Amino acid sequence: MSNPIDWASAMNTKASEVRDPVKVLAGWYLATFTGAASQHKAKSGNVGAKFPFRLVEAGEGVDLEALAENGGLPDRNFDYVFWLSPDAQFMIRDFALAMGIEGDPTIGEICEYLAGCGKPFRIRAYYEDDSEGRTNSDGSIRSYLRFDNIAAAE
Repeated sequence: MSNPIDWASAMNTKASEVRDPVKVLAGWYLATFTGAASQHKAKSGNVGAKFPFRLVEAGEGVDLEALAENGGLPDRNFDYVFWLSPDAQFMIRDFALAMGIEGDPTIGEICEYLAGCGKPFRIRAYYEDDSEGRTNSDGSIRSYLRFDNIAAAE
């Protein structure tokens, strides 16, 4: 989160002071990585490189009027995971090549490059309904924000 809070302050926050987060609308965005990759482990045991990123500009498919009414782009980081199994490593390699890395880097060097290059990339935001049919307090089916189709910006 972009605005950390200490325990005492959180405990003294009144319910009337709690604000809803800015909702990410479905569509394409420009984004940038905001830090180094960390290890992410799936339940299956597979490992991935988890990168924090921030949305910097709305693009194709995003309702700009609704985005403005919603408060604009959220002021927070999200995470994107590149899975690192032998069958998936080509995805981070190909993305890094498209982002401008040169030579024959290791996966570790690719992670360092992506975290520090500062170049924008395209990413798609969408919502996926809860696969078990769980509902929100208003009875609607829960949905979860997902990101995919990461690509170098043109």
